[in-house]
Amino acid sequence: MQSKSKQLAHEEYCRWFWMISRLLISIVFFSIARPLYALDGHPEPESLFANREFWIVVLLGLSVALLVVLGMFAWNRSLKSLVNLRTQELRRQLAERKRAEEAFRESQSLLSTMIESAPFDFWAIGRDGRYILVNSVSVERYGDIVGKKPEEICHDPDMLAIWQENNRRAFGGELVKGDVKFTLAGVERFFHNIIAPIRDGDQIKGILGVNIDIAERMRMEEELRQARDELELRVRERTAELEKANEELRGFPSMLIAAQEEERKRLGAELHDSVGQTIVAVKLWVEAAIMAKDEGQLNEALGKLKSVAPTLGNAIREIRVIYTGLRPTMLDNLGLVATLRWFCKEFEKLHPEHVMNLETTIEEKDIPEELKVVIFRIAQESLNNVAKHSKAGRVTVTFSNTAGKIELMVTDNGMGMDPIIQANTVRSLGLASMRERAETTGGSFSAESTPGQGTTIRACWQV
Repeated sequence: MQSKSKQLAHEEYCRWFWMISRLLISIVFFSIARPLYALDGHPEPESLFANREFWIVVLLGLSVALLVVLGMFAWNRSLKSLVNLRTQELRRQLAERKRAEEAFRESQSLLSTMIESAPFDFWAIGRDGRYILVNSVSVERYGDIVGKKPEEICHDPDMLAIWQENNRRAFGGELVKGDVKFTLAGVERFFHNIIAPIRDGDQIKGILGVNIDIAERMRMEEELRQARDELELRVRERTAELEKANEELRGFPSMLIAAQEEERKRLGAELHDSVGQTIVAVKLWVEAAIMAKDEGQLNEALGKLKSVAPTLGNAIREIRVIYTGLRPTMLDNLGLVATLRWFCKEFEKLHPEHVMNLETTIEEKDIPEELKVVIFRIAQESLNNVAKHSKAGRVTVTFSNTAGKIELMVTDNGMGMDPIIQANTVRSLGLASMRERAETTGGSFSAESTPGQGTTIRACWQV
């Protein structure tokens, strides 16, 4: 471009140069022709060099020629500067075009990479209804379908009808979205389908679509539904258990009242049948002794008083059994370990058919004060159950402290409990009250029994 501009400027310069040269040649020729004209009989003209007008014309011509040359030089320089500016502008435009082409190639490469790396079907259909672009995922699923129509690759009439309807809507300018299901290679698949029109101004040149495999999402949704159903089932079961527990708790106060009444009845019967009758007998013996004394029968009166002493001893022992069952004073005076030893000895005396064995590996100082009464009552109730129901020959009471864990265990080798009877017995007041005592003080309680092999009661507290 720059060489062509220089060539045009050179041609224009030469044209002006020849015009000026022709003017100067004409002036010189005229000055030579005047003497020759005089030799032919014409008056000799005045010499051009002596003519003032000639020199004025010459100077004017030279001035004009000089101005023309200077103008041409200035014009050439400005033209050269303009050519340089235009050349720089063209170079800049060329660089921008190269950068734009490079950016276009990079974006095209990036788009192609994105299309190929997409984990779903990516395809485009031209106006003629044939595939013009597919990615590797589509090729893997359907084969090389470029240049083919949907009806050439889909052999399911129902599925083909859905495809064609979605494509028709997209060619009509609509953005189509939805889930579709069809069988591919004998496997039922689920896809989320998105189809968009490709516009060129007001015209639609084709359609672009993606098929996203949602089989995993459907599987997760199914698992979520199953988990929700299972959770609802568990909630219903747990609710039923809680309602049953609440029903049992609502009945617990009445059970406590019944137990209190039963205990009062038992104490009343014991006091009436044993202590009351013993006191009445003592009263009668004392009155008989007094009457004998008043009648002067001192020996008979003294004999009757001597008979009263063994009866009073029996009454004292019966009263001791009663108040020991309520709360032994030894528990406050000597502590829990000593009280358990004493209680086991008393139990063995009252029930000689049971051989007692007490094993303690705990120091009194390691037992929290608030647990002493609780542990004693559980041991007491457990041994009462042994005496009433177990028919055991041997009973072992283990009281230990291992790694900050206090454990009371009462084991017998009795008849045990039948599973059906055990299920009902666990809810009876005896075991229920022991469980309540253990759990309300931060512990745990369990009752294990095997028919013919005995029963184990275990209560634990972490301290």
